[in-house]
Amino acid sequence: MSLKRNLSKELPLVVLLILVFLAGYGLASFQGKRLQITKELDSFHREILIAFRLLDQYTGQCDVQKHINFSDYIVHANNKYALVLNKANGFPYYLGLSASRDHDNSIYEFNERVSESRAELLKCNNQTSVVETHQIQIILPKYMGKYKQQMTEFAQVGGDNPFQSVEMTHQVLIQEVEAKALAQRIAQTMLTDGFVVAGEVSDFNIDNGTAYIVFGMDEDGWAGVSVAMAEIRPLVELNLLQYPEINKVHFGRKPE
Repeated sequence: MSLKRNLSKELPLVVLLILVFLAGYGLASFQGKRLQITKELDSFHREILIAFRLLDQYTGQCDVQKHINFSDYIVHANNKYALVLNKANGFPYYLGLSASRDHDNSIYEFNERVSESRAELLKCNNQTSVVETHQIQIILPKYMGKYKQQMTEFAQVGGDNPFQSVEMTHQVLIQEVEAKALAQRIAQTMLTDGFVVAGEVSDFNIDNGTAYIVFGMDEDGWAGVSVAMAEIRPLVELNLLQYPEINKVHFGRKPE
């Protein structure tokens, strides 16, 4: 009888000890997982910062091909960075709000830096003192991030088209650039999400003052391609209308 009493008294203590052990183990496991994913996020951040040093070098050297290849690599790494951050915000990691906000800001800033770097690369043809009779310019938004945000909202929500009020930069191209090539450069500059190939011109014709143009994205789209088109098409039209032989731009194939 006394043995049963002793067991009944000791049982709650045993249960309590087990619960304390499990709670401690769970806390240690949680802290370990959070530390692991924090290190992974920090590694992405550090790797991308180092990569920008090389990208800036390619920009300064006007090495277009290396710049395109390496900027694609940075965009891909930044997309993975964003995926890891999204995972870190949920179970079982629950990254702190302050750390999550810092990483989210870094991801946004890295995308902006790629856009600015690609825009800077377009200025390479402006490094000579020769002056042509008819000067074609590359016209791009002065504030790329703001422009993308405005056109995204317009594409998704509607309302007044903000394009006419966008402040632009104008860089004179001294070397002669065909209209098709300029259209492709504009499109690929705007594609910052790793879809540069979608900015390639697959069909281009000029007939009776109208330029007919088809991009890769027009034939092989993706979720959100309408936003990319909203950003790219008005810029392409604005730039192509500089050519004396073009007074209208149509996005599509020339009618048979």
